[in-house]
Amino acid sequence: MSTRVHNADLLDTVLHSRISALGSEIRRTQAFSPLKVHLRAEKAGLLSVHAGEIPDHALPAVRGAVARRLATLTHSLHRAENPHFKKQLREELAEVTALAADLPAAPA
Repeated sequence: MSTRVHNADLLDTVLHSRISALGSEIRRTQAFSPLKVHLRAEKAGLLSVHAGEIPDHALPAVRGAVARRLATLTHSLHRAENPHFKKQLREELAEVTALAADLPAAPA
């Protein structure tokens, strides 16, 4: 089974950013460590997303990537001083929040 989101372009942008960050973390992590295995599994899950179709096995990694982007945007919005930049951050925050709402909730 898989989940489809409406804003595939935004999802692609969010995931690309996280995949790049994971690549850097993987390179910095010690060889054969459990953390490196976890990071590689997360990256593989994110790479399995295509055109807004999220396989079930990738949902936790996608939820995590979207949550990280929301946290980054919120933090940047609180620190921003330029009104134009704040407006852009608010718009992107609204889009990413809508994207997060498209994702099914994590099982309890």
